[in-house]
Parts: sequence; structure tokens; C-alpha cells
Amino acid sequence: MFTKKANSTKKNNMFGFAVMMAAITGLVYLSVALSSEDNEYTISLIEIDGNVYLSKEEYYKFANFGNPEEFGELSLPIIRDRIQKHPYVKNAEVEYEGYGKVSVHITEKLFNSVLLADNKNYLISDELELVPLQLYTQMVNYPVIINPNDKIDYASVKYLTNKSESLTGVKIISAIKLINPELYDLISDVDLSGDQNINMRLTNYDYEIRLTKKDYVRQLSYLSEIWNRLKKNTMQNNIEYVDLRFNQNVFIGFKQDDVVSGEIRS
Repeated sequence: MFTKKANSTKKNNMFGFAVMMAAITGLVYLSVALSSEDNEYTISLIEIDGNVYLSKEEYYKFANFGNPEEFGELSLPIIRDRIQKHPYVKNAEVEYEGYGKVSVHITEKLFNSVLLADNKNYLISDELELVPLQLYTQMVNYPVIINPNDKIDYASVKYLTNKSESLTGVKIISAIKLINPELYDLISDVDLSGDQNINMRLTNYDYEIRLTKKDYVRQLSYLSEIWNRLKKNTMQNNIEYVDLRFNQNVFIGFKQDDVVSGEIRS
């Protein structure tokens, strides 16, 4: 009995020793691997591409990449995290290309309109996110939604909801883009200040287009139907407004107080 117990104890000790050595070996390997990974690359250059709304320099400033001497403290996850915190950025892909160079490919959020509210400008994304317009933003040529007739504190709003009248402006702009892309490219602003009515202005056309807030899709369809004739009108410079609010009738008002009515049949 004594011999068997001694053998059993010896086996247990050997097994415990083997487990301990395996654990130590694993820790040493992990330490070496991490150390090797840390020393795998030395960053001396960060290249950014994919940017549209801001210059590379503005993204460098935001991410605090201005001093190459501090690049040694950076890692790929840190670089990605800093870039993705910018309000314009939807995603950032970061890759070490060798010889000290890190490439950062930015995918910016997709914006389609601008909101002017409380004397501040906000870009509106395709996901209805409100993003404050950043200083030095470039390539912004979107329709502007102005004078939303509500009491919302837009500075505290992250996304537009049905409670926001500005959403009506977004829907109008989206509808025009689907119905007539040429008209969409010409939209200057959509004024929501009226209780029931909307005034829309087009770039290079010195008149307003009048719509209602409830039936704008049908009215915009009418506008699209007559647009080719309207833009070729020889009295273009004398038009004061195009009124689409009355059923299937389109009223064109001229600066000499003349009004022309035309019926559009469906």
C-alpha cells in the first residue's frame, strides 16, 4: 500500500510540474510575441485618402497627427480610433504597408442636405443624423432646409424624428431627387416657415415654387411635368412664383401682377 501511494504522489508531482512548465512556456512565448508585435513596425508616415468634405490636413489636426516625432507612441488601433471619432467619418480602414508607412482609407458619411436652424448649420446624413458643419468643410453643395416651424433645440438632437418639421424638408428633397434629378441639382433652399405651405427656390431662377406640406409629392410630380416648358419660357425673368397648391392647376405669377393658370391632367 505504501509503495502504491508513493508512486501516485510522484505521478501527481510530475503532472503538476509539467503543467507549471507549460504555463511558464506559454507566458514566455506570449511575452515574446507581444514584444515582437510591438517592435514589428515603426511608424514614420501616415497617409489618408478617401476624404471629400475635409482636407487631409484637417483630419491630421483632428487626430493629432501633426508631429511625426510622436508617431512612435501610436498603434494601428489607436490611429483608427482617432480618425473614426470625427463626426464626418463612417468608417476607417488602417493598414501598415511597410517602411514606416501607415495608410488610412476614410469612408465619410453620406450627406444629402443642410439644415439651418438656431443660426447653426447641420449636415443631414442619409440616416437622418444631424452633424454640425465643421469649419473648412469643402464640397458642400446641397439643398438647404431653412426656418423649420417647430420648437426643437437642434443642438441637442442627434437624429431627426417625426417630431421634427425638418424631416418634411428632407422628404421633399428626396422626392425631387427621385422624380427629377435635374431639379434636385437646382434646389437652393426649402423654406418651412409657413404653417401649411412651403416655399422652394432654385439656383439661377429668380422665383419661388409654392407647395403644401401635405400633398407635396403630387405637386412635385406636376412640377416635373411642366419643367421643360417652364425653364424655356421666354418670360423667365418676369416670373415671380409658380404655385402648385391648388389641385391639378398650376398658377404662374409674373412680376407685372399677371397670373397664368394651366391645368395638368393626370
